Amino acid sequence: MHEFGLCGVDVGLRRSVIAALEGNRLVYLGEEAVRCVVCGVDAPLTRGRGPFRDCDRRILRMGIGLYPVNMDFMMKLHSNALSLLQKMGCAYGFEVYPYAVRRLLGFGHRKRTAEGRRKIEEALRRFVDMDLRRNMDPDELDAITSALVVGMFLEGRARFVGDECRILLPVSGYSAGCYKIFRP
Repeated sequence: MHEFGLCGVDVGLRRSVIAALEGNRLVYLGEEAVRCVVCGVDAPLTRGRGPFRDCDRRILRMGIGLYPVNMDFMMKLHSNALSLLQKMGCAYGFEVYPYAVRRLLGFGHRKRTAEGRRKIEEALRRFVDMDLRRNMDPDELDAITSALVVGMFLEGRARFVGDECRILLPVSGYSAGCYKIFRP
């Protein structure tokens, strides 16, 4: 199993996608589980007592929508995420919300259309060196975004939102022009 310092994981019901960064370079993008020290996870890592946890309510107040954590598929994502983190041997797992990250970084395009995905990929290239010469699917874009925000956190450019639960988001007002990602 390959080992990396920083990964982003888009957890799905049928498949999960992992992106690994070394510095600002994308070095792995795939479905095969890899060992990773620090992981940004696009799935709820905690459960709430109601439909929205305190971190969810804070994101909603920012005008960014999300699904309630007590929906059946969200509870399944929670379970899948914990299993995958254990399998990957992650020492640190941080919950992230890629759509909110992209909105706060100024490129909150919808990933449902080919045009939206192209714009997201183009914007991500300002942060991450990607040699891939193909169109990425929505899960791959979320995995890369998840890794990106963890790198930003390790450099002090992202923070946690919430008390009873914590979601990692970029510091507001941040732009791509001054960002250098964490180098292990």
